Amino acid sequence: MEATRSDAPSPRPRRRSLSALAAVAAVAVCVPILLIGFAEAYARQHFLPAIGSVLESDPYSRLILKKAPRGVSAPAAVSTNRWGMRGDEPPRDWKDWASIIAIGGGTTQCFQLDDHKTWPYLLQEKLRRANPKTWIGNAGQEGVTSLAGVVLMDAVIRRLHPAAILVLAGAGDMALDFSDDRRERGSAYDRAFENRIDRQMAKTSFKERSRLFREYNLWKRRNAHDSVVADQAFHSSRFPDLLESPEDPVPLDSLAGGPLAAFHANILRIQALARQLRIRAIFITQPYLYGADSAWSIREARILQFHDRDYRISAATERRLLDRFNADLLSQCRDGGLECFDLAPRIPSDSLHFYDEGFLTEAGAALAAEQIAGYLDSHPKGPGT
Repeated sequence: MEATRSDAPSPRPRRRSLSALAAVAAVAVCVPILLIGFAEAYARQHFLPAIGSVLESDPYSRLILKKAPRGVSAPAAVSTNRWGMRGDEPPRDWKDWASIIAIGGGTTQCFQLDDHKTWPYLLQEKLRRANPKTWIGNAGQEGVTSLAGVVLMDAVIRRLHPAAILVLAGAGDMALDFSDDRRERGSAYDRAFENRIDRQMAKTSFKERSRLFREYNLWKRRNAHDSVVADQAFHSSRFPDLLESPEDPVPLDSLAGGPLAAFHANILRIQALARQLRIRAIFITQPYLYGADSAWSIREARILQFHDRDYRISAATERRLLDRFNADLLSQCRDGGLECFDLAPRIPSDSLHFYDEGFLTEAGAALAAEQIAGYLDSHPKGPGT
């Protein structure tokens, strides 16, 4: 008997076609992943770090100020680079440059001044006469205290690793002394900065953490060429009125703790981080509109609140409050081996150099740049040089 032959097709060709489809699908999935992986590795190797929107201004923002306070010209361009700092774009060959980042509050930020008239920018131009490969980034943030400098060191400076930092602090710390609430809770500006850092650190998805996607977003920002035009001045000119009655005696000794103690500790923490990172740190005393002499003792300053009591004080007393912070900084430099430059007495306390208590005019910024440049030129590698 003949065996019955089946006419059913062999399953082998179907298996081969399924295997081929699986191979094509695998290639279609793996090749893009590999390409993205190679591109991500290239971006991490060849692009500067991206720190996100952690500073007060976003990267590549541009604001045109059409009105200005006393001693400041308008219009003024206020723009930022890839790191949200004021100043030129950081150089790609970062390690070959003498890179400096200026840290501080509104006196450093110079918000109302044009990009090319802030003291960090003018300082950069002066230092480039001796070393054309000098770059200074302005990381000043209005209202912050020395605590923000500690946060910035740990979250940003640690990643960027400049050759040096300039730290100008004191006015924001002193401002905490004017309110029981601020003395207890600290600065709202510091908390806002810490919140921006926390939001950046909370980003965990590949797209949020990818250097490739960050570079793409920065490229889009940079090429958008968007500008915001402001018709009003963000800061107003200020000069204190005459006191209508004698000022209230303030218990300055009772203010020795709190913000002053925190300032002392923060300066030590900034210096410790700088030493750990092998970054040169130069601390600069805070200049101010008010002086401590008799001409300012008849001028009215802000109301100082202490233990639920309001004290009407003179501009001279406010300056003496600030001088405690400058004196503490100088004592740390003298006794603790910190590098300091005493800028405060080198900027005259007058309306030519300041348009508000701690905000420099163009003349004030130019003088600050000249004085700091003189110190750095005469001490290229530190106090002993």
